Amino acid sequence: MSFLEHIEAVLITTLLAALVWLWAEGKDVQTYDGQIVPIQLVAPPGFEGELVIEPAEIIRAEAAFETSSAQFDLFLSRLRDGAIAITIPPPEIGNTRTAPLSLRAQLQAELFDPLHIDLDDLEPAAFPVRVDRIVDAELDIALSLPPGVTLPQPATLQPATASVRLPASLLDAAAAPVLTARLPIDAINAAEPGQPQSVTLALALPDALRSNRSELRTPAVEVTFTVPRRTATTTLETLPIKVTLSPLVLRRWNVTVDDDQLFVRDIELRGPAATIAAINTGTLPVSATFEPSVADLEQGLTSKPIDITVPPGVEVISTTPQASFTATPRSSAPTN
Repeated sequence: MSFLEHIEAVLITTLLAALVWLWAEGKDVQTYDGQIVPIQLVAPPGFEGELVIEPAEIIRAEAAFETSSAQFDLFLSRLRDGAIAITIPPPEIGNTRTAPLSLRAQLQAELFDPLHIDLDDLEPAAFPVRVDRIVDAELDIALSLPPGVTLPQPATLQPATASVRLPASLLDAAAAPVLTARLPIDAINAAEPGQPQSVTLALALPDALRSNRSELRTPAVEVTFTVPRRTATTTLETLPIKVTLSPLVLRRWNVTVDDDQLFVRDIELRGPAATIAAINTGTLPVSATFEPSVADLEQGLTSKPIDITVPPGVEVISTTPQASFTATPRSSAPTN
């Protein structure tokens, strides 16, 4: 056999083998309905932590197609590698986009074209996809006081704002969002009145800003506040004066206090609210005492401040009154 005859024989054999293979493949083509194709929507490289894509769960599409058993085996092998990733680009304008996705076109390009399989049907063929950028923001912090509590001056918060990272759509939907630091009543009760106090309060995102992609990067705030002094005032309209004379004064002097000097009027007191309340009800006494001494009488004094005795913690804030008196030596008083 010549060389040309040998080449001709090889070509004929190859052609016959190819025809036989094509005939076998044609006989092996089948229709495959209801084939589940898991699909996962993913962000482009470099945007994995920057986008929220919905739906986020695995999408289970049903595909129908005709192919050979060999190609079908390749199809099954590909699915064993995991869900088919469909890349979703970020919004071109703004931070949020909702648009329909042609799943059929995407799936044909990602899965079926490489396997040389033409799709006959796909359900769903398209569906809306929402893309949301993750953004950073600084939100104001507001202090919430217990009911009925007021402060004499505004509290200071450090820091004054909180850093958050969250989907832009949540931030856009919230009207003037703020984070609230709640000052507990226990902190108010434990504070020393009139003295600055500092406490650290935990922060939490409001419900409107919460999602599985929301992150509060400022977990706490230090609050410095001053509670008002727990004081009250009262005015005693009249208070009887107790005149006290020592035995030596009585032996040597006649001391007379005018009738209009036996009461003091409009004595203003200030002190703890509970103590002032007890004074007003008569539970705690307040007394006025006038006690001239021998030295006062020998100096020829005719008036002297009245001693106002008040409970501990209470002070007299009105002018200390004085009482006038008349003192004359007793004729029979001893000289020494």
